[in-house]
Amino acid sequence: MNSYKAQYIRLLSNFFDSIHDVDISGIPAPHIPSVGDLYDEAKYKIAFFGMETNGWGDLKSLKDEFIINPEKAFDYLTDDFRELAFLNWTNNFGTSFFNYILLFLSRFYNIKDWKAFKSDEQYQYILKTFVWGNTNAIERYEVSAKSKNVEIGEWNKVKSASKIFDSAEHILQSCSPNILLVMNWGESEKWLG
Repeated sequence: MNSYKAQYIRLLSNFFDSIHDVDISGIPAPHIPSVGDLYDEAKYKIAFFGMETNGWGDLKSLKDEFIINPEKAFDYLTDDFRELAFLNWTNNFGTSFFNYILLFLSRFYNIKDWKAFKSDEQYQYILKTFVWGNTNAIERYEVSAKSKNVEIGEWNKVKSASKIFDSAEHILQSCSPNILLVMNWGESEKWLG
């Protein structure tokens, strides 16, 4: 786990160095993979990767925090996941990204009803044993930046700089998952490294 955190703090440092002269107002923070607190203890190490988030914090706030305290900035990007906030990111139809993860985990661990993860604390340890990431650290311009009137040229610079996060290589090296599920059908196999 220490290797993972150190690697992503280094990547964040490189990222901020490459956008030091960019107007980042209104652009969301990059989404980096989040690792559950019990991942290292898990018998089966599973990583789920989606396509992108819908806004993920504020890039300017993250940069300001990173300058003062890189570890606290890292926590800013990963705390919601580690605190199981994703249990509230499901929908009533069972069709969201996190609904799928809960359904997969319930089948994988032979739990009859995936909804038990939300109501039965005895299963919450499982929710702390996997990785969640996205193949795109900064989501498409139309997802959130456009509605905040971000200049497309500035967004393009941030998107280009964020490509250092857009590879499975970092999570494969630092976390060595046994299973990697990529749920972005449009992603190239090059993403795997």
